Amino acid sequence: MAAASRLSQPRSRPADERAETSGVDSGLYMIAPLAPSVVGDVARVHIASFQDSFLASLGERVLRHYFRAFLDYPQGCGFVCLHRPTGAVVGFVCGSEDVTRHWRVFLRRRLVWAAPALAARVLREPQLALALLSRLQRVAGLTRGARRTAPITRNSTGVLPPASLMTIGVDPAHQRQGIGELLVRAFTGEMARRGVRVIKLGVRDENTAARRLYERLGWRPVRATRGPKGTGWMYVRELDGRPPAAPAH
Repeated sequence: MAAASRLSQPRSRPADERAETSGVDSGLYMIAPLAPSVVGDVARVHIASFQDSFLASLGERVLRHYFRAFLDYPQGCGFVCLHRPTGAVVGFVCGSEDVTRHWRVFLRRRLVWAAPALAARVLREPQLALALLSRLQRVAGLTRGARRTAPITRNSTGVLPPASLMTIGVDPAHQRQGIGELLVRAFTGEMARRGVRVIKLGVRDENTAARRLYERLGWRPVRATRGPKGTGWMYVRELDGRPPAAPAH
């Protein structure tokens, strides 16, 4: 339900992962774990970053529940990027060791709390109803029919792992500062620390900036995808149990 977008444009497509391409300024920004106290800030950054996305159209109240779901069970994972001078949240990354389990937890624990906000949004914007129903059906189908798949090996391109980097975004006012790289490294480092061997993510085909970043950080494309928003790629990153090396300054 989340996606990445073209870095150079504040208004971005909902099916891409936002990423950065320049060097990391770790003196100006710092990474911290996602926490309940900053979920509202993350929702606002998402809306600013993905103004024309489906999730952004659902509003901040719904997005709070969406991001809070990553804190609802131990296999969820999230980080935020803080602007040191102001303490503001300027970026985020979230994912799960098991996407199927993540959506099961979301449906069980969060959907009922998000329902009033969803209903209010649909009443104001009836055109969202069909899109919302379609996505809920897709999530329900995933949780019913999916089973945990074996992690792929370095020589395999046919089977995707259960672990995934699901959403990443950077405030438009702080783009091209290396924040995307900081966030991706934080996420892959935590997955490696947890013993996850392989993770995946999806990115739009035309999002060349994000694709270059992922490939530079060791991700590789393994499967082309096609959806209502166009073509894309699934990328995977094999982990060796060690966090990725820190970026050079």
